[in-house]
Amino acid sequence: MSEENALVKVDKSSRRETAIEQAKRMVEACFLKENREERVQGYHLKLKEAEEELKSLLPIEGQVVKGILERKIRRLKYRIADPEFEERYPLLSMEVLKMRNAEGFPVFAPFFLDCQTFSLYFSGGRAYRDERGGEVMRLPSDMRAMYQDIFAKWKKEANSVHYFSAKITAQFSGVIPQAVRKRIEQVLPDFQPGKKKVSFWNRFAGPQSTLNIFLLAEVRRWEVDKVVIQNPDPLVVGYRYGELRLIDHFDETPMEEYIRREFTL
Repeated sequence: MSEENALVKVDKSSRRETAIEQAKRMVEACFLKENREERVQGYHLKLKEAEEELKSLLPIEGQVVKGILERKIRRLKYRIADPEFEERYPLLSMEVLKMRNAEGFPVFAPFFLDCQTFSLYFSGGRAYRDERGGEVMRLPSDMRAMYQDIFAKWKKEANSVHYFSAKITAQFSGVIPQAVRKRIEQVLPDFQPGKKKVSFWNRFAGPQSTLNIFLLAEVRRWEVDKVVIQNPDPLVVGYRYGELRLIDHFDETPMEEYIRREFTL
């Protein structure tokens, strides 16, 4: 199985370790400011090597290798242009999105900040065109690619019947602590670069919102064509330069507790 297509199974060697704890083990510490000059010099060398390799590619090697090198070059250029960014936010491996439960469904759902649900939808069949939908389609392309195995599984089922459809949906049902809201507002410019300054909440509005901050929450059990509630204690992650960066982690307040506390005199 190739590294790119490999799926990450939840480690069951320790019953006490949660998926969130496993995800935290996939976090790399921030780089140090003291090593910045040496680090940037290394990026320049890697950039030169990648650009030379891109120029030497032969047509027979196709578009896949070309695309991988182009993404690598863009990422290196970003790191050279803004070396302080990776000194502020720990790197979270994109592989976390490939984690699967025993049923083969995603362990984590990345919730947009303007939507309470995260879903994947597929329909098709021998006599129907394939359709894919859900919030997953709004994700940046390399995040969305981490969920293609789910669509592939459904397509295989659809190819054997006249018509097939399936949808899995998770719902966020907690309350984000005020300190975490303020932290999100603070880091907005780092994950929405080049955008005009607008009011805080307007940055999350509309289906075409490009804000690249997510609540990454564990979903222990999905049910097809039903809405399930995600587990508490999500990670706050940002997407930039083709990578995930850890922003914060919190224990969410259940909605019932929040309502009781706020409306009890």
